[in-house]
Amino acid sequence: MLPDGVEVNHKILSAVGEKVRDYKYSLRCKYVKEDSTKEALYHLDISKRPSNISDQMWVGLVDHFFSDKFQVRKIPPFVYAIIDSVVLIFALNMVVTQPTTFV
Repeated sequence: MLPDGVEVNHKILSAVGEKVRDYKYSLRCKYVKEDSTKEALYHLDISKRPSNISDQMWVGLVDHFFSDKFQVRKIPPFVYAIIDSVVLIFALNMVVTQPTTFV
């Protein structure tokens, strides 16, 4: 049984939100390419689209990927690689520089 409370609810909703964002990102990576157009994705053969997404949801997702708001927030993939590298270096540095105590 999970404890009841605002903090637990927030963590659950945050985790679900992160999974949804990850799923949308994976769809964008799979379907939106440099030469993709909104119209081409609208009319993408249904057999080539995810089977768990309805026509109406597909149109909304395509609209989202081509929206001005999304384009402004879009970060180039190389930036993610740089961020991952910096995080890894920081984590390794913390492991190496922290004194180890044995009990």
